[in-house]
Amino acid sequence: MPDKFVSIVVITYNSSKFVLETLESCKNQTYKNIELIISDDKSTDDTIDKCKKWIDDNGEHFIRCLIIESTINTGIPANCNRGVKASNGEWIKLIAGDDALFENCIDDNLNYVLSHPDCEAVFSQCEQYRNDFREESKFGIEPSDTNRKFLNHNTTPDEQFELLIKSNQVYAPSIFLSKKLLIEIEMFDESFTNIEDYPLWLKITRNGFKIHFFPKVTVKHRWSSSSVHSNDVVKRIYSKTFFETELVRRKYAYPYQHAQQNLYHQYRYFIRVLLKKINLNQDNVFCIILDRIVTGQIFTMLNRYVTNK
Repeated sequence: MPDKFVSIVVITYNSSKFVLETLESCKNQTYKNIELIISDDKSTDDTIDKCKKWIDDNGEHFIRCLIIESTINTGIPANCNRGVKASNGEWIKLIAGDDALFENCIDDNLNYVLSHPDCEAVFSQCEQYRNDFREESKFGIEPSDTNRKFLNHNTTPDEQFELLIKSNQVYAPSIFLSKKLLIEIEMFDESFTNIEDYPLWLKITRNGFKIHFFPKVTVKHRWSSSSVHSNDVVKRIYSKTFFETELVRRKYAYPYQHAQQNLYHQYRYFIRVLLKKINLNQDNVFCIILDRIVTGQIFTMLNRYVTNK
């Protein structure tokens, strides 16, 4: 394998509880021509202190180590951009400060991109865990259906873009990107604060770059009980991420969607803003059923059930 220089960029914010697991997984990579960049978004816990001590003890395992400390909390996209801009690697592996890499992660990704010369972005599979990385906490692997059109090697960037404007189909924890691509598409969109990945996929595919996929597990992804992606329905559908996703759609998807699709998303957004404002976004059966009725989801599910029958 050519001696490609890779930057692992660890994105942290109040990651003290889990970040050492993340850093250990970076140290244990079978591929060694790596620099480690830790970009912190002004944590209020002892994340930085733990990272500094860990680097003092383990920094010799990397070509270079750097911790970037922000003076203000800027949001995830800006934090990613700081890490990428400070990196020297030809390839970038972004990882959240509560996830972990399998030891062959960098090797596997480099093997893939070197055997696919047109590849500038690739993602793979993630093992999903609840709260910790014990075997009993594992609950699945995503994406599991490798026959979906988005994952098909013959799908074009334009087709991927059309699929992405309907829903986000890329698993961010496993993404592996060329720095050249990130510079060409002007990095992560800092006009958003909670969503770094969805606008990036839309920009990549809209600019004619295909997002490749290979079906091998390379990352452990943690779903914590406090996450907006947890099983808590109310927490998920009334999260900052949900409302910001609508703003992403308005900027990147609306110009290319049918008016009917735009109207549906606008309606759902408006209804949830209203329900939240009048305090009907509570974690109880009544509020959940009300949300599903007024946003049309029950009728959508019924339609899918009849169609499948």
